[in-house]
Amino acid sequence: MGNRKSDCLASRTEKVLYISRSHSFFGAEKSLFKLVKNLNRKIFHPIMLVPFGCSYVKEFSDIGAEVRKIRMPSLHMRNFFSIILTNIKLIGLTWKEKVAIVHFNLPVHIDSSFLFILFLKLFRIPFFIHVRSPLIFSAFERFLMRWGRLIYVSKAIQNQFLIRRQSDFLARPFHERGALIYDGRKLSKYLSDFSPLGLEKELKLSGGRVVGFVGALDEIKRPDLFLQVAACVKTRSQASVRFLMVGDIREQTDVLIQYKERLLQLRDELNLQEDVTFTGYRNDVEDIFKLIDVLVLTSKRDCLPGTVIEAMAFGKPVVASAVDGVVEMVDDGETGYLISNGDPADYAEKILELLANDSKRSEMARKARLKAKDLFDIHDHVFQVESLYYSALGMTPKQRATGLKDDFQNIPDKESAEKIHVG
Repeated sequence: MGNRKSDCLASRTEKVLYISRSHSFFGAEKSLFKLVKNLNRKIFHPIMLVPFGCSYVKEFSDIGAEVRKIRMPSLHMRNFFSIILTNIKLIGLTWKEKVAIVHFNLPVHIDSSFLFILFLKLFRIPFFIHVRSPLIFSAFERFLMRWGRLIYVSKAIQNQFLIRRQSDFLARPFHERGALIYDGRKLSKYLSDFSPLGLEKELKLSGGRVVGFVGALDEIKRPDLFLQVAACVKTRSQASVRFLMVGDIREQTDVLIQYKERLLQLRDELNLQEDVTFTGYRNDVEDIFKLIDVLVLTSKRDCLPGTVIEAMAFGKPVVASAVDGVVEMVDDGETGYLISNGDPADYAEKILELLANDSKRSEMARKARLKAKDLFDIHDHVFQVESLYYSALGMTPKQRATGLKDDFQNIPDKESAEKIHVG
């Protein structure tokens, strides 16, 4: 009798409500996409809740996720009635659909969901908050987040929450509520170096080495620094080097449009019109990676950049800023180089060293692939997240195995499970 509830849990599909506030399909949303795509559908049914006007509805619909749209205002007095209405809709959807688990993809504006979070707490519906960026959270936000279970994407993020503040006295310590789980990729996709015919010509890469920047064009990623690095490399290199800037602004706002225009102006001022190609947003980034010899990451803050994971999986050495979770990903001098001072000349020196030394680049590629396999496999990632779900639903390992049946044998073994770091 005592196990009847858990046995039911193991035999039926549980609905997981994923809440994503972003309008654009960049790093955090792509990581969530990979989680949802590989989720065990015999156990979990994903429902995506996204804002009106977001750009990735089709992507999630195509993988079988149920997508709903809702207005998601920020916490401000002028939005008071909209916030209340949104919270009521969230509560109604969760109640009507009998949602078993709620998963916030980012804690951005989580304070505007305070009534919904109170509802989850009162009705004991477990909720998870994926912390993917080094934001500074208010005392109220940290208070709300302590009611849930946090998933940190890097140790740098985890350490930020382990520092106790005076404002944290109202809630349980974070070390009792969090787990460190690195993002993952389907590594088998990155074994081939074959790139589609015509792509090299389309991107104007006629011979020579290719140095790449992949990411959003914003002040955090510092694409302006990449342009300065490109200028340094061009000045010092005797060989032909091309530079690709793969990505675009996150939204078509006046501020971001003007920022992109300043980048194009800087390219011209540095006399890089024939050397740097802005590709804009691309859906074939994985194919473009095959053409890149060295990836450069110039971010001033970055918790666990997916582009670095993909570069490592492809066996591409990385020259990156020594910030946040990047130092956990790149072993300086082994799988790439870390630059701590943001000096374009220092980036250029390491890039030129790699471009000139094929054997060193190959050895770094080998080590990078091994590290990616060890830390960033999508199957390990999904297994670890699902394990947290099972625990929240009160399912024992035996009952999980019963529910998974034949699929259970394909799940990573105990060694993979031990990669979940719970404080």
